[in-house]
Amino acid sequence: MSQDFFNGEFMSFDSDFPKRIAQARTTVGLTQAALASLAGVVQRQIAAYEGGEAKPREKTLVRLASALGTSVEWLTTGKGEAPDLSQYIPTASLRQIPLITPEMIPSWVADGKLKTHKFHPCNAEVSERAFAVEIIGDSMAKSTNDGISFPPGSIVTFDPAEKVFNKDFVIALMENGMTTFKQVFMDMVSVSLSAIDIRYPMIHLQKEEIDNGSVTLIPAVYLEVPLYKITSR
Repeated sequence: MSQDFFNGEFMSFDSDFPKRIAQARTTVGLTQAALASLAGVVQRQIAAYEGGEAKPREKTLVRLASALGTSVEWLTTGKGEAPDLSQYIPTASLRQIPLITPEMIPSWVADGKLKTHKFHPCNAEVSERAFAVEIIGDSMAKSTNDGISFPPGSIVTFDPAEKVFNKDFVIALMENGMTTFKQVFMDMVSVSLSAIDIRYPMIHLQKEEIDNGSVTLIPAVYLEVPLYKITSR
């Protein structure tokens, strides 16, 4: 039996965990791809769980149990009730939103169309124009006073339908076609875009540039940071 540290305590996985997750998935009639979508992971991760090559983190484990109609305890140790197809209620599939590069954002915001893009499961209530971006670079990797940080590799969801407020984290679409991810500070006449890391220069704008559409600000609404990105800092 192996142990992983979750939520302040150790979670035990016995040697039959890979068999149980495969058994549960087969019992309720889900493919690996379908289960992956419900759990918010990629299909190869499900294959790794069933092959005994990996174990899920806490939040993923909870989503797996919910999607399979069973409990975390049964999945990890075999104790409790196994999935029963006659009582199985399918979990609603997580909505998928575009996972795009900064260069794709203007096109997506303008007409909602892209020739190619990946998808990412989204837990937040967002509009049809919402999109996700994987953070690159370290300008937002340091923590704010509230403990918020965006290390490279984290996934941030943005929603053009949401209103921007002072001190929001935003993607700014500049007049020259460039995009930048910053925290916005606004007063009656001016707007400043600031990186969390103060070594990076602040961008100063006039409120008129926002009002006339020369610069578009899109607020961040959801942040996902892989645990290894936090523990490795």
